[in-house]
Amino acid sequence: TFSSGTTSHASSGELKVGTGTAKAAGKGGSIAITVGEGVTAAGGVVTVTAGQGAGKGGAMYIASGKSSGANTGDINILTRDSVASGTQTSGSMTLETGTGRASPGIIKLETGAASNGAGAHLQLSVGDSTTTAGSITAVSGETSGSVAGGFVSMTGGVSASGTGGFISLVTGLGTATSSGSIVVKTTDAGTKGVSGHLTFSSGTTSHASSGELKVGTGTAKAAGKGGSIAITVGEGVTAAGGVVTVTAGQGAGKGGAMYIASGKSSGANTGDINILTRDSVASGTQTSGSMTLETGTGRASPGIIKLETGAASNGAGAHLQLSVGDSTTTAGSITAVSGETSGSVAGGFVSMTGGVSASGTGGFISLVTGLGTATSSGSIVVKTTDAGTKG
Repeated sequence: TFSSGTTSHASSGELKVGTGTAKAAGKGGSIAITVGEGVTAAGGVVTVTAGQGAGKGGAMYIASGKSSGANTGDINILTRDSVASGTQTSGSMTLETGTGRASPGIIKLETGAASNGAGAHLQLSVGDSTTTAGSITAVSGETSGSVAGGFVSMTGGVSASGTGGFISLVTGLGTATSSGSIVVKTTDAGTKGVSGHLTFSSGTTSHASSGELKVGTGTAKAAGKGGSIAITVGEGVTAAGGVVTVTAGQGAGKGGAMYIASGKSSGANTGDINILTRDSVASGTQTSGSMTLETGTGRASPGIIKLETGAASNGAGAHLQLSVGDSTTTAGSITAVSGETSGSVAGGFVSMTGGVSASGTGGFISLVTGLGTATSSGSIVVKTTDAGTKG
């Protein structure tokens, strides 16, 4: 036992262990603390404990050696490998602060600054496995009060004159099967709250363009089909369902455009586009959702709505069909109304023109009223509207 004595006044004596300085070509002496091997039982334990205090407890300081002209010393803390065979595991390692009444201690992992070179790396990694791969888990603190739980924050580094640091989340490669998935979601809400919001956004810029937000799936190079993208909002069990809003950006010049296109094909049909509202319930007075295709008001001229099929380079031309569904009460209508003007120019016109044929008969126009299977067929009315007071 090496120990200084107890004192009833002032500080107790210090215990110093050290080696001398090597002033010539040799290196400084080492200090080794080694406990005995347990041939048939556990090996000996090394315990280093700072002193208890009526005020603040004693601190513990571990530092590598300085250098006057080379690298400073390393610090290595590790558990030893287990035996090559059997079910033994290597020793665990715990880095943990104690419980505090006001606040527990902080654990800080931080590298030093680089005054003339590249910054250091901070790496968290687990070893390889022939069975179940190891995991890395970051869990913030739970609170029993009414304040929010702890948060997890990842922030890329600031650059004074270059690009800021990026954040990369990449799943693991499955060399023979599938790659790993990424799940980003908020946890379900409690009994009296809402679930957390999820925001994906690039930052604001005071110069040049703001950053892009790209969502895409990878290419299927073999027999499989390309991955899908699904945007689905939650169901409202007792209220309205969630809303999906896609809005292009406002601009001081022209506003942002919106482009929706189906997929190309190198040897078959191109993709379809389906825009529809869902069926309402089978009973009751509920209606299915409405659909509006409308341009905004323009001071000079509003935008144009154009319904047009593509050309057929080697086959029959496509059809453009406007139809309403059947009804057991009042049949639906199709109405075409041209625009009204408050000036002295003519109102808008309605034009129907059959197609041109280069060497055959031009396209015809057919107006046929509906069949009344038990009564009369529908009428056709062709007339001009009554004139105004001065026409």
